[in-house]
Amino acid sequence: MNHVYTQALVADDDPISRGIVSEQLMRLGTKSIRSASSGRQALTALQRDPDIHLLVTDLKMPDMDGIRLLRELGTLERDIDVIIMSALGGKILQAAETLCKSTAGVRVLGVTGKPIELKRLRQMLHTGTEIGDVIPPLRSENPIEAALDGGQHASVVQSIVDIEDRSCEWVELLSRWSHPLLAQRDPDSIIREAESSELIHSILRHHLRDAGNARKVWQEAKFPVPRISINLSPRHLADRSLPDWSTTVAARFSMQPHHVIFEVAEPALADPVAQRMVNALADAGFGIAIDAFGSGDSSVEMLQSLPIMALKTDARLIQKINGSFEAQMLVESAVQIADTLGIDAIATGVNDEAMQDALADMGYRLMQGRHIGEPVEVEEYSEWVATASLNAVEPVQAANAA
Repeated sequence: MNHVYTQALVADDDPISRGIVSEQLMRLGTKSIRSASSGRQALTALQRDPDIHLLVTDLKMPDMDGIRLLRELGTLERDIDVIIMSALGGKILQAAETLCKSTAGVRVLGVTGKPIELKRLRQMLHTGTEIGDVIPPLRSENPIEAALDGGQHASVVQSIVDIEDRSCEWVELLSRWSHPLLAQRDPDSIIREAESSELIHSILRHHLRDAGNARKVWQEAKFPVPRISINLSPRHLADRSLPDWSTTVAARFSMQPHHVIFEVAEPALADPVAQRMVNALADAGFGIAIDAFGSGDSSVEMLQSLPIMALKTDARLIQKINGSFEAQMLVESAVQIADTLGIDAIATGVNDEAMQDALADMGYRLMQGRHIGEPVEVEEYSEWVATASLNAVEPVQAANAA
């Protein structure tokens, strides 16, 4: 090659891995990145676009695996640089590298396990550039990325409790950060920052992994496994691959879609794209709850058209019910709307007994907040339930109400 790579193709059947590698290539200066989920798709893309001179490929893929793809590269009769990645082990990687070396026009920049480390990828790309070419230096380390990679992000669970029968069958996963630059920040502000990049997908993957691990911990302890909810961002809702991506990741951590509830903030529903995504996620089997209800302008007709199982009333409104007639009316009407839809209404941000009593008088049965229960570590959840004199309940099926 006599130029820095302007176009690249990433071939991997794992959408998470494709996303990680694509983001890393962009950080290192690649302007255009194509993706393929099988060797056959990759070969077709290479045949159609002669400007792709860099291929990053996994070896184990459906339809046509990476080994066969590498054999076919010689038929393209052009120079292609290849980075080979695999989780299958060193011997497989060595065999693939040997195969590439015997294929005309193909140059191996490197072989690596999965996931590829950014520094390793940069090193391999340097191998394929001329002396005068420049691959951009790595940006200063993003603390969110560093925390995710360095085990400084953890998920805690906060319960949603039925205050009438003291039962709990639903917990929400929340992020906690121990990185020194993040530990004192509001977790919501960290999520908002992550929404500007692919890091928001990495956080979702961590939450799905932690949800799967939590289920395993509770199952091994023979403790009733609750529903587990995870928040989605507007960036997630604009990603058409989200249903397949989430199903794949959930399965990797031994979960079915109905084990997970996705929480979608009401203001996001103003976008028709988000509404279509809610339907697609429900079709894939995930539960759907509307979070921050009362902060948007959703009509009852629109809500009736969506496959939702609960409305979580905006905590900011609930904090104002003693001093704002408007807030009180909105909070009380949320219960009535939920009753009309035949779904649950959940009061969030319940921080004291007086607030709990006022909400109970409005008709709320399900509540979440500091007064109901602080977030706890997954391993501490069963002990907390016992200490709080709650009844842990395993739902028959965490499915949509629609």
